[in-house]
Amino acid sequence: MDDDELLAAFRLMLLSRATSERAVSLQRQGRLGTIAAPDGQEAAIVGPALAVDPERDWLVPTYRELPGMLRMGL
Repeated sequence: MDDDELLAAFRLMLLSRATSERAVSLQRQGRLGTIAAPDGQEAAIVGPALAVDPERDWLVPTYRELPGMLRMGL
């Protein structure tokens, strides 16, 4: 991976963590249903997600695949 790809991966991990933290906060306030946060697993999800072509490939996420879903533009 070149520097730009590494930076994109890091940004995706940070976006996932920030989104997850916000969702957990809303869940604890009773404003959101159950959430399975991917905290600590971002890199394990971002790596394979970066190999997916959002224009051509499908991603079938599980409940902790927030970084992959963000990568696909969901």
